Amino acid sequence: EITQLTKLARNFSLCIVCLSNAQWYEGQRTLITHIRRWKCMVIFVLFDNPFDYELLTSTDTCITSYGLRKVQLSSLVKVIAGEIRARGKAPFKVK
Repeated sequence: EITQLTKLARNFSLCIVCLSNAQWYEGQRTLITHIRRWKCMVIFVLFDNPFDYELLTSTDTCITSYGLRKVQLSSLVKVIAGEIRARGKAPFKVK
């Protein structure tokens, strides 16, 4: 799957990569490593667990929705599209 995603990413200038509890799933952590080789701009979306942020670097772009409810996803899309400003705060000190 990672190989397929890497091939697909070559066709885009922007890729949005969604993670969910990546701290507990090796496949998602491996994906993060491969993504760093992609030529497109990447926005990481953290669902469920904002602490997945610890797997990213200070140069990665990320946003967390804190869940998958309709209102969270709707707001997430609006933030990414620049329609609204993100106003949430991380439950930890950001790098």
